[in-house]
Amino acid sequence: MKKHLTNGCSHSEFTVKPTDWHTKKAKISFNWYIKYRFYDPSQAKPKQVMLKGMNSFKSLIERQEETKRLLAFYKYDGTYEEIGDLIKEYVPASMVTLEQYFKLLVFNYVISNGDAHLKNFSLIRNELKELNLSPAYDLMSTILHTPGEGDTALGLFDKDYDSAYNLTY
Repeated sequence: MKKHLTNGCSHSEFTVKPTDWHTKKAKISFNWYIKYRFYDPSQAKPKQVMLKGMNSFKSLIERQEETKRLLAFYKYDGTYEEIGDLIKEYVPASMVTLEQYFKLLVFNYVISNGDAHLKNFSLIRNELKELNLSPAYDLMSTILHTPGEGDTALGLFDKDYDSAYNLTY
């Protein structure tokens, strides 16, 4: 079954190998992976994506916990800087788009949108088949519903939450 995304793209269900990964019978003697296919209507073939981050863990329990984390938090596994880097790479008018993106980030921070994760930013194709930042969606102040939640869903850059500033304040 395909999961449809807002930009006309979709992805297949996530599958985990081994299929018994969540049981006590699962073996760690070979590599595990999470696999899905990403479908872009402008491309002839889907792109297969494989996640193998759980294989660095040597015990069954650690590997199972990491697999759960990857499945549950995939949309939170990135930074706003990485989204900006993707815009620079794929959007022809990247400077204008980066300015729009920055304004959206500031807005999300001001309203304390702790739900502005990776799946809430997307690129859409215009009539010339060029990619642009999609209109903003899923905008809300999550702090109203979950007091104590952070002002952002992602770090600004790699290791942002471990920075001296965040550790101090």
